[in-house]
Amino acid sequence: MRDIQGLGVTNENYPVAIRLLVEKYGDDGELEDKIHMEMQHLPAANESLQSLIELSQSFERYCQQLEEMRVPTCNPTITALLKAKIPKGARGRLTEKEAESMNRWDTDDWRKGLKMLIKIHVGAGGLQGERGQEAEVSQAWKIPRPGRIPHLRSHSTASTCKGEI
Repeated sequence: MRDIQGLGVTNENYPVAIRLLVEKYGDDGELEDKIHMEMQHLPAANESLQSLIELSQSFERYCQQLEEMRVPTCNPTITALLKAKIPKGARGRLTEKEAESMNRWDTDDWRKGLKMLIKIHVGAGGLQGERGQEAEVSQAWKIPRPGRIPHLRSHSTASTCKGEI
């Protein structure tokens, strides 16, 4: 995976990344296994904003690589893997939003929810210096938000969860 770490996370770079990885690792089955292993070995995020951003970006990169290979990323195993990587405070907040939606979230919903929380942190000034960052982000999970956040599925783009590969 280090072969593609320098590639930016853009739509144009995914076919390039897949081609490079297939050239290096061989058939798609081996590559799929390698990507799943890399996802499992991602470090769990802590409450810092930078850690959450890194988790989100890495997980997105791996999911997009699998989707480019036409491998479904919406399954209970990948959902559980992502949830396990999200810190307790953030996971609790997202679980509340899942309950409010009155639907069980799939992988896409959890990915979008994580991005939403990162946006909330950035808007709350969570990108201030490293020393104060941990406390700032921990408190941001507790910021009450007016109104109900619409169910994340309604904003879905191309999704392997909805069978739109």
